[in-house]
Amino acid sequence: MKWIAAILVLLLCGIASAVPTTGAGTDITSNGFNVSATGVTGTDCWVEWGDGAGLENWVTPNATASAGTASVQVIGAPIFGGEIVYYRACDVTGCGNEQHLIIASVTPVPQTTYGNLMRNITNSRFNPPVIIASLGSGYTANAPFVVIIGIALFFYMIGQWMRTKSVRMIAIVGILIAPFVMLGSNGLYLGIPSVGIMLAKGLLAAALAGILFSFARK
Repeated sequence: MKWIAAILVLLLCGIASAVPTTGAGTDITSNGFNVSATGVTGTDCWVEWGDGAGLENWVTPNATASAGTASVQVIGAPIFGGEIVYYRACDVTGCGNEQHLIIASVTPVPQTTYGNLMRNITNSRFNPPVIIASLGSGYTANAPFVVIIGIALFFYMIGQWMRTKSVRMIAIVGILIAPFVMLGSNGLYLGIPSVGIMLAKGLLAAALAGILFSFARK
């Protein structure tokens, strides 16, 4: 009987299998990594992982082992960049040694300036001066806002003159809108430099003279 018992013990020891060996994590990104396992028994291998030592509460899908070796991908929430993850490889015989690694930090997406216009307006609670300044921000990267407005008004006046062959209406409109564009403290809050204001006064005098002259010719 002793010989039979000894033979049974040897047979049982021969068919017993050790748990897999957990390898170091590779291909570490901000939301996942790969784990290599060796000494896998059977064809199924998976990884249990968590955010604390001995707290492997999450399980990956089964990976297929070949010749006792498997590569298992761990990816997705609740993995977050910069945290420490503990993991161990498992198969039908149990789970192997525990390993840990640090997840790569997340690289922030560069913030663009495309939304600055609406951001400025909403942050100011739709303040009129901010609205006026923001509306022209797309055109004022290389030139002051008042210059852009001046160019637009210039071509408008040229178009009116070519159409009517008269500057009377242009002059009248210019006199009416001048207070809104000349000063930076009211109106459209544009503000014209002092040199521009002096030039505008000269043009105003010429416009008034032209209006009076045109009425006198009638």
